[in-house]
Parts: sequence; C-alpha cells; structure tokens
Amino acid sequence: MNLLVDVGNTRLKYAFVRDNGEMRIGFRPADLPADLQTVYKETGPVDIFLAGSGRIPGELRNLLRSFAGFWLESAPGMRYPVEIAYEPADTLGIDRIAACVGARKLFPGKELLVIDSGTAVTYNFLTADGVFKGGDISPGVLLRFRALHDYTDKLPLLQPEPVWGICGGNTGEAIRNGVMNGMLFEIDRYIMEFRQDHPQGEVVLTGGNRLYFEGKLPVWIRMNKDLVFNGLHEILEFYKKV
Repeated sequence: MNLLVDVGNTRLKYAFVRDNGEMRIGFRPADLPADLQTVYKETGPVDIFLAGSGRIPGELRNLLRSFAGFWLESAPGMRYPVEIAYEPADTLGIDRIAACVGARKLFPGKELLVIDSGTAVTYNFLTADGVFKGGDISPGVLLRFRALHDYTDKLPLLQPEPVWGICGGNTGEAIRNGVMNGMLFEIDRYIMEFRQDHPQGEVVLTGGNRLYFEGKLPVWIRMNKDLVFNGLHEILEFYKKV
C-alpha cells in the first residue's frame, strides 16, 4: 500500500493506492491519522511519499514516519522518471513534475502540454522523449477575483460559477465574465500555440478548477482529476526500484 501526501500552498490532500492501482483520496487533513491507522492495521507498514510545495509541519512528518515501511520525502536534488531541463531545478514545484510524470504514463512518447488549474495555473511542457522543458505560471481564477477586490475600492469579492456570459449587464456579471473568460481564453491560446508546433501532441488538464472549463475547450483535450497523485505514485514506485 502506498500513501501519497500532497502538501500544497492552500491545502493538504492525500491518497492511498493499493497494489492493483485502486486509489482513495482524502481532502480533510484531520482524517489522515485515523485513516492511516486503519490501513496500517489492515496491511502493516505503508510506503509513504511526503511531497508538496507548502510548509510541512514537523509533527505530521513524525507521525507519518512512524507508520512507514518505505519513506520518501521531496527534497532538492531528487531524481525523477523524467529529465528536468529547468534552472534552477530546485525551484520547480513537485506538483508540476508529478503532473507531467502522470501525463507521460498515460501518453508515453508524446509531446505534452500539461495544464494544472488550481490556486495558480501552470502550463508545463514535456518532450516526447521525456524532458521537462519548463512552462509558465499564471494566477488562478480565485486569485483573479481576489485581486480585483483587494486592489480596488468598490469591486465586490465574487466566486467562480460554472455558467457565465460574454457581456455583463451589471458589475457582478462584468467581473465574473471578465475573470472566467480571461482564464478560458488564456488556456485556449496556450493550447492553440502548442498544437501549432506539435500537431500530434496531447493536452491534459487537471486541477481543482478544471471543472469550470469542461465543455468549453476542444473536445480532444484530456481531463484527469487525479493526475498529480498518479505522478506522485509513479515517482514513489521509481524510488522503490532504485
């Protein structure tokens, strides 16, 4: 049994992965200790990968290590199943690497554009022979709504919704349309530029905010909600074999 713990900038989430690939994901950090104890009673020591770009509390690390049969923690200088051509490599978030590793598992030998739409939106490029070339980082939808509110005197703080228009009839509609269309048009343009250079390439969209854009992008784009966890699983398995 593998346990993948992803400590992000805004939240912690985790996934238990059985040997048959079955995955169970948890989003409540308070539930992790009890879930881990239950699994430990069932299977014995758990192979654990503690990863992420957020702050990892020492007490959490100590708890996890007490249950670990095999232990892996993200750190500078790690090796991956893909080659990193990004400088300096230590500034590259593990979630970006994991998303690309997960996409490469799904589409080996393909040029890849991997888009992760969360707190930030990352655009990540992987060559057909498995080289992470780099990419771009942009504010996510929540940050855009927050910026309009925080840096103006009168604009309200809104939340994203799955339906919006193209011409707002009031301030709320204008903000929502502007933020959501701005994000949509940005993603669409990155995809268009990528496919111009790589007509046979694959585009994979993941992240918590991907749902807002389903049905609004080309139908051939692959949606995968568990891409980062899939990649973390592959990285852990890679280390268990070396």
